[in-house]
Amino acid sequence: MGNSEQLEAVDLSVFGKGDDRLREGFLPRWTNYHFERTDYYNGIFAVLAMVAIGLLYGVFAVVADGRLRMPVTLAGIFLLAAVFIIAALVEKRQKKAGTMLLEDRTVSRDLFGRASSVTYAEWSTAVSEGGFRITEEGYLIRRGKDRLLFGYEAGDSKMQGHVLDLYAKFREKVPGLPEMTAEGIGSLDRRFTYEKNSWGGVVGAAVCSLFSLAGKLFGYPQNIFVYAVCAAVQLHALYRMFANAVMMEKVTEKVNGELKLEGERSLSGRSGYIRFYAASAVILVLNLLIIVLSF
Repeated sequence: MGNSEQLEAVDLSVFGKGDDRLREGFLPRWTNYHFERTDYYNGIFAVLAMVAIGLLYGVFAVVADGRLRMPVTLAGIFLLAAVFIIAALVEKRQKKAGTMLLEDRTVSRDLFGRASSVTYAEWSTAVSEGGFRITEEGYLIRRGKDRLLFGYEAGDSKMQGHVLDLYAKFREKVPGLPEMTAEGIGSLDRRFTYEKNSWGGVVGAAVCSLFSLAGKLFGYPQNIFVYAVCAAVQLHALYRMFANAVMMEKVTEKVNGELKLEGERSLSGRSGYIRFYAASAVILVLNLLIIVLSF
């Protein structure tokens, strides 16, 4: 049976008219984590945009005798407001997008309201062909353009229970998938937290090195205090990165055991060490350049 024939047999009203993401049989296309991350970046964008508008106001207060400062400032504010209105409308549509798990197949609706249908047999084939991955947001299953994301929803017990129930029903119809439990999700959340935490300090350490290197290249005055602070920041960042790599390896072993992940599906606990060695090498090269330029 073709995709169009399947859709003709499906009552698309099962999606409903509301945006209740907890309704029976409905798997959201985007997780709560996605919306939290979007709100975070929107906040950063808003702050940077307001700073830019303030700078434009100051610039046009000096040039053109200040005649254009109010029109330019108001245009910037209206443009910023328009961006956030569009973002809010997009988010509203995203919350309506998702997949209904029916008896013999899934029916998905994307951001633009387009629908697609996939049988559980077709999902089984996709899983057997390597279409399953464990990501930062959840268990991802792909079949061409179709995708199902069973999110962890670690901060929302109701949504997490809803997703776990759906995954259990889906797993009954699609064999070969690993387990998904609240305990395993907790361990996965800690693993990805250690993975993310390892980058913040290293960025600061690299900035310190680049700051010192720029000072040498452009002749800015620096003293031993600046170098001491940079060295302390770098050592602390590398120490934290190594500590996160150790914890990440331990938690990864626990995750593989709890979720019974074996072979190609097992998660690697060594990637933290690889990033640590790579970051150490980069910082070492930058520091050697600073030393060479000092003589």
